[in-house]
Amino acid sequence: MKAFPETFVRRLRPILLLNVVFSFFSFPQARAQEHPFGAEPGLVVIAGAEDDGPWNEAFALRMARGGRNLVHVLLKEEKLVNEWRGRFAEAGHGGVILVDALPANGRLPYPDRFVNALWANESVAPEQARRVLAVRGKVHHLGLEENAVVPPDLTGIDSWTHRFYDASGNCVSRDRVAALPEAIQWQHGPALEDGTADGKVPRIAYGRLLAVDNLTGDLVCRDAGNGFLLWRFPARLPDRSDFAVVGGKAYFHHEPLAPAAKDERRHLGRGPLVELDLRSGKLLRSFSESLSAGAATPVAFRRPQEDRERKERPYPWFVVSQKYVAQAYGPDLALLDRRTGERLLSKKLGDTLTWFTPVIAEKENLLFVAECRHPARRGRHDGSSDVRALVAFSLPDGKERWRNENCHPLREIEEKGRRFLAKPELKPLSYAAGHLLVHLSSYQFRHGGGIALLDARTGKERWSETFVPKQLYTQGSQR
Repeated sequence: MKAFPETFVRRLRPILLLNVVFSFFSFPQARAQEHPFGAEPGLVVIAGAEDDGPWNEAFALRMARGGRNLVHVLLKEEKLVNEWRGRFAEAGHGGVILVDALPANGRLPYPDRFVNALWANESVAPEQARRVLAVRGKVHHLGLEENAVVPPDLTGIDSWTHRFYDASGNCVSRDRVAALPEAIQWQHGPALEDGTADGKVPRIAYGRLLAVDNLTGDLVCRDAGNGFLLWRFPARLPDRSDFAVVGGKAYFHHEPLAPAAKDERRHLGRGPLVELDLRSGKLLRSFSESLSAGAATPVAFRRPQEDRERKERPYPWFVVSQKYVAQAYGPDLALLDRRTGERLLSKKLGDTLTWFTPVIAEKENLLFVAECRHPARRGRHDGSSDVRALVAFSLPDGKERWRNENCHPLREIEEKGRRFLAKPELKPLSYAAGHLLVHLSSYQFRHGGGIALLDARTGKERWSETFVPKQLYTQGSQR
């Protein structure tokens, strides 16, 4: 990513800030803006504007009528800058339309993938147009041919659709563009406001960034390239709620709030899975056959080193692939057809057991999941401290392919002269290239941990490595 002139940053920042202020207020329906030429809302740049050309003041004003679209006019003649600024200010567009001169060298003053709609003349090289074009953007370049549309260069750009990358849980992106940052691309509000702190992970896909607003519980969608607000949906999600983005749709648990409801907290993160259109922010449907969050009863369990019984409410885990939606909620496991919403299979454990970390290997037609005696927790680091077995089911018939019960050994540990039984937590599973990675760990590695690689088709162990407490972690290394 290339740095861009500080003067442009100073001029654009107050307008983006106004956009953020207006976007704070949420409405009953998600809000979206329509671009007058069919493109989605965002930052519009007119490079090479002039009084007598097709891209004149009237054209810029037309572009500004799309709601909260921001327009940056780069004039062909520098001497006209103050004159254009004055006329736009008199017309009431001073906070919406910026005017500057087009750099003599034709280099556009923006970082990579920043502009949503660009009209450029022959003084702007096609390579420059492609460089600044956002993933969801369009370019009309007169230097190629009249009204030629230059598509964005998506080579090497990947998405991050789940908390752990995608439905496989393999947190290794295929992106070949991301690198060490050289400058700030954009910033919204107080740092980390949109649910990106303390282990919460935004989703990035189709040129958009989705995150949960910690203050309102809204699901917020911004342009990933420039931070422009596209819509916000009043989802009332707790800050650690799960959501996924697949096939141009967003998926999360949501219960529409009745008009007479007085206590919204009872509805936070509850309800069936729903599907939201990523482009417009509109609610498309509710999966009537899905497992409904908030319906599971607390599960009783006892930790290995404790005598007393505890009760804990299970977390509604789910992942979404191109074909399937897999849910693991308390003792219930469900597989849905993503396109039709039909439930394809159901599995149920005893009342004292719960499912955890569903993973889909779609090419292998396999679903992996863990059976737990201790309900897995959602936090900065998800995990369960007592797992009975790892299981693989074939898709979509749900037949058990294999079962591995030697996956979570109980270990006797001595600390400060006291011996006790403990287990490191099983962390979310990861699938890649025909293998399943099993990861055990614990806070500050107090209970030790380990890793193992299983054959995804048979469940047999290929290799494993066990680490004793403090082997990888010491107070000295923490400092």
